[in-house]
Amino acid sequence: MFLLCIFLIPIIIYTIHFYDHEWSTDPADWGTFGDYVNGLTGALLAITGVFITYEFNETSLEKQERSFRPLAYINAEDFETRIFVGIKNSGLGPLLIKNVLVTNSKGETKINLIDWMPQLPTNITWTNFFGNPIGYVIQAGEEVPLIELSAENLNFDGTELADAPLSETILIDFFSIPRDSVRKALADLTIELEYEDIYGNQMPSAKRKLDWFARNL
Repeated sequence: MFLLCIFLIPIIIYTIHFYDHEWSTDPADWGTFGDYVNGLTGALLAITGVFITYEFNETSLEKQERSFRPLAYINAEDFETRIFVGIKNSGLGPLLIKNVLVTNSKGETKINLIDWMPQLPTNITWTNFFGNPIGYVIQAGEEVPLIELSAENLNFDGTELADAPLSETILIDFFSIPRDSVRKALADLTIELEYEDIYGNQMPSAKRKLDWFARNL
């Protein structure tokens, strides 16, 4: 139907301009008319082809962008021997961190989580933390820790427990003080993440209150 319309357009234009002329019996006139129809039809088909190609490419690009969209999730884990907060990319494409806002109940804001954390005792260190995540790219399926504290990082050097076998109960007892101080600090915070996909499209921000950590205090 579309091709029929393209073919009829030159004939309609010709008829509008020369409808009051008699039909020619000269083969040369019909040859000229055929050249006219072929030329105009070819031009219309070429223009239509360019338009269809452009629309197809635009649609393909949009589909490709949708198929590679990231999806940020702020993950929080709270165990007796481990505290963890991180950003996970649950989407299908890379995630570019544009901004991180960590706000307390007073409305004060910092760009990372570690700066809100309390001073740890000398016998334990952070398992992992991210000082400034802005500009970092998280691949699909990857998770980046903002903070991680584990009982495995307890240091008993110089104590009677240095060479002794440590049960889980002993680890929990020694870990409880730094763990609960971190829980208390986290419970007062809210994290908001602004991020983009690899095409520069702004994604809906991810936000999570961490008051869940207060449930065991």
